[in-house]
Amino acid sequence: TRVEFNGRARLYASDDSFTGDSVIELDNSFIVLEKAYIVSHDATETRSMIHITSNGYQVTVRDCITTGTGLAGLEIDRTEARVYNCTFRQTKFGIECNDDDLYIEDVTCELCTQDGLRLLGGAAEIHHLHAIQCVRYGIYISSGAYSDLYGCCSDTCGETGYEIRNSSRINLYGCWALKCCQSEAGYDFHLVNCDDSNMYGCRGSGDSPHRSNSYYIQSGLVKLDGC
Repeated sequence: TRVEFNGRARLYASDDSFTGDSVIELDNSFIVLEKAYIVSHDATETRSMIHITSNGYQVTVRDCITTGTGLAGLEIDRTEARVYNCTFRQTKFGIECNDDDLYIEDVTCELCTQDGLRLLGGAAEIHHLHAIQCVRYGIYISSGAYSDLYGCCSDTCGETGYEIRNSSRINLYGCWALKCCQSEAGYDFHLVNCDDSNMYGCRGSGDSPHRSNSYYIQSGLVKLDGC
């Protein structure tokens, strides 16, 4: 099933105009959602703009934009999904994933009130995700495994660029963190209890007002090569 919006049309949703868990819910397999532009106001930050449920196997989201308040621009629950060339702005999380098999390419998450990408469990292949001016973490991974990040950038995020916890076989290739750790608690790259993980050619700007070092490996086994 293919659902394609006119690229100039906008879908507006506010607290009093919808009562479900999301503005668009994708609850079946092999759906392709394209060119949706969603503007939402959910002051409670409990509803997502696009929600792929556990029934939605091999769902694709392409060329979509979300902006405004809410839980996530895109929420994905325990399924397999592909996301291409999208922008998610101003929600609590740009993308929130729960135990998914995920592929992301050319996605921007900006001005999120917590994290750009929040990955809880599951596995992911991520190319060129750009997290910009998110309040807490640009990219947050917890309990993940067998995930690869290529050419991602966390830019001017408030606490930490890449926060990776309790995970294994997480590989970062040519990833950047710029002007992150604006708070005293943060780092460009912070890996906690991560095993069999690697960082190849990654760069931290090290220009935080609080820290001059970019990497903090806190327990676990992580190899740094050319960083």
